[in-house]
Amino acid sequence: MENKVLSFPCRLLGHLVQSYPYLMLEHASRLKELLDYFVFMHGKVATHLVAALVPLIKLSRDLRVNIFSYSALFMFLSRGETINHKN
Repeated sequence: MENKVLSFPCRLLGHLVQSYPYLMLEHASRLKELLDYFVFMHGKVATHLVAALVPLIKLSRDLRVNIFSYSALFMFLSRGETINHKN
């Protein structure tokens, strides 16, 4: 049950991206905002989110850079390492 609840928004987003990619690009700022929460998401939800947004990376360089950056950060953090901030 929980998997269906978590995956529904990602499936809906994926359907919208597949059906209306240029319309979805008009909301790229909101999609980038969603990606800001990427590292805090459950692994399966994050995976579904990236899969849903993949068709847009062919159309938007900015979105492509954001997705790759957050994906790299997520993989780094999922190894159990922490980021040290230098002041």
